[in-house]
Formats: sequence, C-alpha cells, structure tokens
Amino acid sequence: MFETKHSILPVMKNIFCRLTLLGARALITLLTVFSVASAATPVAVCATDAAAEMNRILATAFHPDAPGVAVLVVQNGTVKLRKGYGLADMELGVPVDPANVFPICSITKQFTAVAILQLVEAGKLKLTDDLSMFVPEYPTGEAKITLAQLLGHMSGLPSIEEQPEWRKTWREDLTPAQLLDFTRNKPLAFAPGTNWKYSNTAYFLLGRVIEKTSGQSYPDYVRTHLFSPAAMTHSYYPEGNRLIPQRVHGYSRAGKTWANAPYFSITQAYSAGALLATVDDLWAWEQALQAGHLVNSSLLEGAYSEGHLPDGRSTHYGLGWEVNKINRHNVIEHGGGMPGFATYASRVPDAGIYVAILSNTDAPAVPLRTLVANLIRVLLGETAPSSITLALPAAEMEDYVGSYRIGGPATFIVSAKDGVLSGQLGPGRKPLSLAAPDEFKTSNDEMHFTFVRDDARRIQKVLVRTDGPGPELIWPRVEEPAKTPNLSP
Repeated sequence: MFETKHSILPVMKNIFCRLTLLGARALITLLTVFSVASAATPVAVCATDAAAEMNRILATAFHPDAPGVAVLVVQNGTVKLRKGYGLADMELGVPVDPANVFPICSITKQFTAVAILQLVEAGKLKLTDDLSMFVPEYPTGEAKITLAQLLGHMSGLPSIEEQPEWRKTWREDLTPAQLLDFTRNKPLAFAPGTNWKYSNTAYFLLGRVIEKTSGQSYPDYVRTHLFSPAAMTHSYYPEGNRLIPQRVHGYSRAGKTWANAPYFSITQAYSAGALLATVDDLWAWEQALQAGHLVNSSLLEGAYSEGHLPDGRSTHYGLGWEVNKINRHNVIEHGGGMPGFATYASRVPDAGIYVAILSNTDAPAVPLRTLVANLIRVLLGETAPSSITLALPAAEMEDYVGSYRIGGPATFIVSAKDGVLSGQLGPGRKPLSLAAPDEFKTSNDEMHFTFVRDDARRIQKVLVRTDGPGPELIWPRVEEPAKTPNLSP
C-alpha cells in the first residue's frame, strides 16, 4: 500500500502500491537510486551457497531487535529459504515466524483481478464492458471506462490517496460506497486508454463489480472462490474486531526510534489492499494459479501481459500484476504497503523462482523490491554488475552530456569524466553502463535510459524506465552539451 521514509505522510501518498504521479514517482525513485547504496547487495556465490547468501542479505536488512519480515523463496518447486527475521511484537519481544499473518496490501489487487477473470470465464461479464453497466451510481460523464482499463490502471480515474479530505478519515471504518464518495464526480486525469496512472479507486470499483455480478460480498467471494480452492487456510479478509491467530503488529519510524504504526482502518483498503495472508499461503495461491485451478491459462496469460499506450510505450503493468525484468529474465510481480507494513511477491517464470516477502514495518532499511531482486539474482547466479567504464570514445560520450528536464526545476545531468559517463540528480551521481547502442543503465539495473536522436543524429530526449510500473518517462533535452562539470562524488 504505501512507501515511507521517516514519517507516515510520505507513506500515505500511495496507499496501496507506489506513487501514482509519474513525475513524482520518477523523482523519488531516482533520488533513492542515485543517493542510497544498499547494504544488501548480493555477492557472487556458488549455487550450493545460495541459501547462506540469501540469509546474509536478509539478516543485514532486518536486525533481531527491530521489526522484521517473513520470507519464502522457492525454486522449481523446492523451498530454498523459509524464515522469519526481526520481531513480530517489539513490546513482547516475539520474533517473526514464517507462519505469521500479515496484511498483503496491494498484492490484494491480483486477487481482485482473478475474481474478475473468473466472472469473465463464467460468461457473466467481458473485459470490454463499460463500468457504468455495473456501477451506474459512479458517473463517468461521457467517458467509457472498460473493466480492462480499470484492471490495467489506464482509466484516468483519480485515486483516493490524492484527496485531502480522505486523510482525515484514516481511523474510520468506511463502506465501499463511502470510499468511492471521495472521488465521485471528480474529473479524469486523461481520456480512458490514452495514458497510465495508478488508481486505487479503479480497484474499489472492481470490488463493487464483483459484488454486483456474483451476488456475494467481496469478502465472501474471496473466501469461497479464491482462498478455498487455492487451499489458503491462513488467509483472511479482516472484518470487525475478529481475532486472527498469528497476526503481527505493525511499526513505523519515529525519528531514529520505532513506534507503533498509526492506526489505519483496514476497511479503507477494501478490494485494493485489505487481504491478509502468510507467505506459505501466497505460495499456495501461486501454485493454484499456475495449475489452472482458479482461472484458465489464456485469461491468466493476458493478465501477465503488459499494456501499451497509443504512442507505443509499454505500461509495464498487466491486469493486477507488474511486468518487469531482472537482467534478461521476465518478472511478474507486485508490492504494496500501508502504515506499519510493506509487501512484495515476485515470480520469474523461465527460472521457476517465486519469492514472497511480508514485513511489519513501512520503513524497511532496504526497499523490499530491491531485496527481492537481490534474492532472485543470487538464485540465478547473476549478481548485479558493478560499475564499469564505458567502452566509448570520448567524442561519442559528449553526445549524451547535457541536462534533461524531469519536471519543474528538476533536471537530470549527464556528464563525462575520466572516460566514464555518469548521471546525476540532486546530490547523487552514478556511473551509467552501456547496455546497447544509445541505451544505458545504472549499476544495479534499477534505471534504464534510452537516448533518442533526431534525423541529424543529435540527441533530443531520453526515455527513462524505472523498475516500477508505468510507461517510460520522457525527459527532453534542455541545453546544448556543455563542458563536463567538476562534480564531487
């Protein structure tokens, strides 16, 4: 659901996944990538030492006297690591157990997506159906918004976390109708299907579509059509004051110390982020999906296929899953966060790898996306490449040197010094390694840059791809290549 640094406000900017505004997402991601060196970077290891190296990475990121994480790593059906790190209850000193129950936050979205696909398979709806057929009380004006656009975040609908009035209600139990009131009759960010923008409102509406089409409440539908056939025996939709065995407490940062996370009513996450599960149950879910026990394989493959904008750019998002790469491998994944919690689950189809990480802090020392990628690299035996000197003549390097506008006053500065091309944003500077002609990446593969030339072979802009969802960002060049500044490390 959210991401945070040291306070709850940054967390609440994105309640069920990552930042919704592409410019803000790019800026924050870049500041992190260019300013932070992860202590959990993997080292090259033999296959027989993979478990020990993964344990080192996780033990470095989660200390025994701090909030922790439950981790499950599977390769080709064999569990390679199943362990808890840190504390499930800091006040009682209870350590995390891999059998603990956590909010799975925005991983919930894939459950909502599969429910919609089940109803498609049953002939009760089509992905091309208009939202107004099912939720007419949520007007969209003249715009037609399809269920596929809701699933793929191409609806243009405003998201609830962007509404200032909603922030006053975090402690309140709200109904789906009350949640939708925060964005009802608000203008669309763009015409449906023309752009991409993460929207939790879209998944609230999909929950209502499930209820109206199936005749069941969303919690009942999930229990009977998803949890039960997937043998997820320790998964829940939390309701009321029900006690849930093995449920962990959530923690946030308060300066340099830890504190109980601010109370946030789980009702406000609804079909976009309210489900609870164990790492074992997430693996049971993944196995049920791949075995075809929940929905047919053709529909599921469609959900794993990234969407595209009219200009051809990929959204790097399917229907409830992100679609990314680690080195040369396709990765199907999703993460999320809410006050006190962060989650990530990732699958590498061609390597038979599945990783699920559930944490009881919204401020892990190392972002879970980075941890998961590092664990995967260990299993692949393909650790992130170190910074390298580009094998380009100095004259060719000068083609890329200059400033590129991110948005507002922010710029991305490319410089060449001592035979190395570097990118700089704010105080952070990182070498850029050559991946292909006019294509570069940061050393840990977090960011990819494709420089675009005009007919005269002069670079006009750079397309920037983060390892998160959403289309490539377009940063135009704003000045002629200048003499390389003398930048301090």
